[in-house]
Amino acid sequence: MSAPRLLICGGLTVGTLLWFSGSIDEFRAGGSTDYVAGESSTYASLDDATERPVAKSNPFDICILPEYDPWDEEIVQYVNQDYDPLKNCNHKFKPMTTLKNGIVTVNAKNVTCRGRCLTRRSDFANNIGRWVNVDEADFECEIVETLCSNAKGRDVYQMVHAQIIEKNDTKLYKERSRSKNYHNVYVILLDSIASTQGTRNLPQTMHFFEKSMEAVSFPHINKVGLNSRPNGVALWFGKSMEKVDRKLFGLPDIEPDWSYNYFCTRYVDNETFLMREFSERGYKTLLAEDWSRGTLNWPTCKGFKKQPTDHYMRPFQLALEKNVSKLLERTYNKANCIEQHQDILRYLEDFINSYKGIPKFGWIWLSLLGHDHESGVIHADPDFQRFLLHNKKKLDDSFVIILGDHGLRGGRVTHTKLGSLEMNNPMFSISVPKKLRKSTDILSILRENSARLQTHYDIRATLLDILKYQPSSNFTDRSYVAFNGEYGTSLLRTQPSVERTCKNLPIPISYCTCQYPLKQVKR
Repeated sequence: MSAPRLLICGGLTVGTLLWFSGSIDEFRAGGSTDYVAGESSTYASLDDATERPVAKSNPFDICILPEYDPWDEEIVQYVNQDYDPLKNCNHKFKPMTTLKNGIVTVNAKNVTCRGRCLTRRSDFANNIGRWVNVDEADFECEIVETLCSNAKGRDVYQMVHAQIIEKNDTKLYKERSRSKNYHNVYVILLDSIASTQGTRNLPQTMHFFEKSMEAVSFPHINKVGLNSRPNGVALWFGKSMEKVDRKLFGLPDIEPDWSYNYFCTRYVDNETFLMREFSERGYKTLLAEDWSRGTLNWPTCKGFKKQPTDHYMRPFQLALEKNVSKLLERTYNKANCIEQHQDILRYLEDFINSYKGIPKFGWIWLSLLGHDHESGVIHADPDFQRFLLHNKKKLDDSFVIILGDHGLRGGRVTHTKLGSLEMNNPMFSISVPKKLRKSTDILSILRENSARLQTHYDIRATLLDILKYQPSSNFTDRSYVAFNGEYGTSLLRTQPSVERTCKNLPIPISYCTCQYPLKQVKR
């Protein structure tokens, strides 16, 4: 997003706060100003928040949460429910090769196909194996590239496939996780999807998730950073990357834990990576992103030196993005009804069906669908719904999360009132194991906390609670616990009774979604 656009959008969100900044001391002393907080007030918000008396003298000690209308008339003009980049694709296209359990099957006549393994050399390069005839090989690697030629020896087809190959250290992991009451955890992160966008653009998925899997949706998640990186760092490492300016509240600023330079110019292997914490307690782990320049690497950040998870799909993305042949570009594209989220969901499904008796933690991050288009994810809604339906039996024994990192940050929609709020309000929904829905009050506490202001730090704290603390009580402990070194509080526990606001949470003021009461007074 360009800087001017950011300033406009930010102004829509926090203009109310800025009106207070020069006169808060006068207000406390009874001096005059254009707008002050009071008991009888109007609200500077989307369609005005529900009015309620405000007894406190400091307006920033409360947080009036917006009442979002996903179908606000101002935003509807930018929503295209018929958007589908695959609408005119070649539905007759059939892949010449498929990969399953290490075997490449050729689905065409009069062609000869070869295959080769692609493995990780670094976050930016692959090791490339030698070509072998697919009829003569079992591929014991996760990413396999295939190339087929016709009877005249001319190359006519190229494809990249992914599969899960179980590691041979399962005994060690079984020992680590034995009798720990661990549950599988699966996370689907959709880049640039706000809470209300999820309602508009994923109706089938969210209806199934909330009704059939009893997921609890949190409409008041507040992002803690501008774009994917700071919000991803908050989720994965529990660190802040942006200064929290609190001068408006008369409080000292909160300096960031990591600067961009500190993060970007060094490997992050030794940091408190969320998936490594799961691995150390006996979980098998998976990470897949659909863009190689994703969360930790854009534009040229080092990322990980060593492979960070047991299963890491990155060689797949590098094969599609670096030194790509014209033939592969012609084969693997939307014209043939192919998008990456399809392969990533299959990769995750393979993972779900692997490692019997060992807990699993899988995280996929999908940027390409929604990053640049308000309605970009709509056509994929049936894909996500089918994924949940097809894997429901095993997902009902797991914690399943669907969330965003932030809302859409570009385009004309961001200049609307709702669009400016959506930028700062990513979606978040969580489904818990079915047996816990029946035997504990876990759904009640989630619903209680869903009515409050929350952040990505709280989502991280919840995942750590699922891993480290709740298993010993069979997920029945609701007492508040401050996790050492963490900004967030678990959504599975009773949170402190103090009102959660942008004053007492580590949310940069320019992203604050709280609405504040105003009262016009005479000079």
